[in-house]
Amino acid sequence: MLENKKVLFLRDVYPDIDLIIIKYRMKSGSFDGTEEKDYHVLKIHPDFRYDFTIRCINRDCKDGGFDLFGVILSAIISKNDKITGSATCEGWEDEERIKKHRCMSDLFYEVSILYHQDACQDK
Repeated sequence: MLENKKVLFLRDVYPDIDLIIIKYRMKSGSFDGTEEKDYHVLKIHPDFRYDFTIRCINRDCKDGGFDLFGVILSAIISKNDKITGSATCEGWEDEERIKKHRCMSDLFYEVSILYHQDACQDK
Protein backbone atom coordinates (compact mmCIF):
# COMPACT_ATOMS: atom_id res chain seq x y z
CA MET A 1 0.00 0.00 0.00
CA LEU A 2 1.37 3.41 -0.96
CA GLU A 3 1.58 6.10 1.68
CA ASN A 4 -0.17 9.33 0.91
CA LYS A 5 2.65 11.79 1.68
CA LYS A 6 2.04 15.46 1.13
CA VAL A 7 4.55 17.15 -1.15
CA LEU A 8 5.81 20.35 0.42
CA PHE A 9 6.72 23.37 -1.62
CA LEU A 10 8.94 26.25 -0.54
CA ARG A 11 5.92 28.59 -0.31
CA ASP A 12 4.21 26.17 2.10
CA VAL A 13 7.10 26.19 4.55
CA TYR A 14 8.52 29.72 4.09
CA PRO A 15 5.92 32.03 2.54
CA ASP A 16 8.13 35.12 3.07
CA ILE A 17 10.82 33.88 0.64
CA ASP A 18 10.73 34.88 -3.02
CA LEU A 19 13.73 32.89 -4.24
CA ILE A 20 16.71 30.83 -3.09
CA ILE A 21 19.73 30.76 -5.40
CA ILE A 22 22.40 28.11 -4.89
CA LYS A 23 25.65 28.56 -6.84
CA TYR A 24 27.95 25.59 -6.54
CA ARG A 25 30.89 23.72 -8.00
CA MET A 26 32.44 20.39 -7.06
CA LYS A 27 35.75 18.61 -6.81
CA SER A 28 35.87 14.83 -7.18
CA GLY A 29 37.37 12.88 -4.30
CA SER A 30 38.52 10.09 -6.64
CA PHE A 31 42.07 9.56 -7.82
CA ASP A 32 41.77 12.00 -10.75
CA GLY A 33 40.58 14.87 -8.53
CA THR A 34 38.42 16.41 -11.29
CA GLU A 35 37.51 19.95 -10.31
CA GLU A 36 34.81 22.02 -11.93
CA LYS A 37 35.89 25.53 -12.87
CA ASP A 38 32.43 26.96 -13.53
CA TYR A 39 29.61 27.30 -11.05
CA HIS A 40 26.21 25.67 -11.54
CA VAL A 41 23.21 27.76 -10.57
CA LEU A 42 20.12 26.26 -8.97
CA LYS A 43 17.14 28.59 -8.48
CA ILE A 44 14.45 27.46 -6.06
CA HIS A 45 11.20 29.37 -6.54
CA PRO A 46 8.27 29.35 -4.08
CA ASP A 47 6.40 26.82 -6.22
CA PHE A 48 9.33 24.35 -6.27
CA ARG A 49 9.61 21.32 -4.02
CA TYR A 50 11.11 21.95 -0.61
CA ASP A 51 14.33 20.09 -1.40
CA PHE A 52 17.93 21.28 -1.11
CA THR A 53 19.84 18.19 -2.24
CA ILE A 54 22.56 18.16 -4.88
CA ARG A 55 23.85 15.00 -6.56
CA CYS A 56 27.52 14.09 -6.18
CA ILE A 57 29.93 14.74 -9.07
CA ASN A 58 31.11 11.12 -8.86
CA ARG A 59 28.68 9.21 -11.08
CA ASP A 60 29.58 5.94 -9.31
CA CYS A 61 28.95 7.34 -5.82
CA LYS A 62 26.52 5.25 -3.77
CA ASP A 63 24.29 6.76 -1.06
CA GLY A 64 25.99 10.14 -1.31
CA GLY A 65 25.32 13.66 -2.42
CA PHE A 66 24.88 16.90 -0.54
CA ASP A 67 21.91 18.03 1.53
CA LEU A 68 22.00 21.77 2.22
CA PHE A 69 18.76 21.69 4.22
CA GLY A 70 20.43 22.42 7.59
CA VAL A 71 22.61 25.21 6.21
CA ILE A 72 19.70 26.93 4.48
CA LEU A 73 17.34 26.44 7.42
CA SER A 74 19.88 28.03 9.76
CA ALA A 75 20.26 31.02 7.42
CA ILE A 76 16.48 31.47 7.17
CA ILE A 77 15.99 31.29 10.94
CA SER A 78 18.68 33.94 11.49
CA LYS A 79 17.34 36.01 8.52
CA ASN A 80 20.70 35.86 6.69
CA ASP A 81 20.46 36.57 2.99
CA LYS A 82 23.83 35.14 1.92
CA ILE A 83 25.90 32.18 3.09
CA THR A 84 28.96 30.42 1.70
CA GLY A 85 30.63 27.18 2.64
CA SER A 86 31.70 23.72 1.65
CA ALA A 87 30.66 20.13 2.33
CA THR A 88 32.18 16.70 1.81
CA CYS A 89 30.27 13.76 0.35
CA GLU A 90 29.85 10.91 2.83
CA GLY A 91 28.73 8.40 0.20
CA TRP A 92 30.72 5.38 -0.94
CA GLU A 93 33.24 5.56 -3.83
CA ASP A 94 31.42 2.87 -5.83
CA GLU A 95 29.39 -0.33 -5.46
CA GLU A 96 32.45 -2.51 -4.73
CA ARG A 97 33.79 -0.21 -2.00
CA ILE A 98 30.66 0.18 0.12
CA LYS A 99 31.69 0.17 3.79
CA LYS A 100 35.36 0.39 2.71
CA HIS A 101 36.08 3.71 0.98
CA ARG A 102 34.19 6.99 1.26
CA CYS A 103 33.58 9.13 -1.83
CA MET A 104 35.01 12.33 -0.27
CA SER A 105 34.03 14.64 -3.16
CA ASP A 106 33.73 18.30 -2.17
CA LEU A 107 30.97 20.84 -2.79
CA PHE A 108 31.68 24.58 -2.64
CA TYR A 109 28.53 26.69 -2.43
CA GLU A 110 27.13 30.21 -2.20
CA VAL A 111 23.48 30.56 -1.20
CA SER A 112 21.46 33.76 -1.65
CA ILE A 113 18.01 34.08 -0.12
CA LEU A 114 15.65 36.72 -1.45
CA TYR A 115 12.87 37.64 0.96
CA HIS A 116 9.62 39.48 0.20
CA GLN A 117 10.10 43.23 0.58
CA ASP A 118 7.74 43.39 3.55
CA ALA A 119 9.56 40.51 5.26
CA CYS A 120 12.89 42.35 4.89
CA GLN A 121 11.54 45.37 6.74
CA ASP A 122 11.24 43.24 9.88
CA LYS A 123 15.03 42.65 9.94
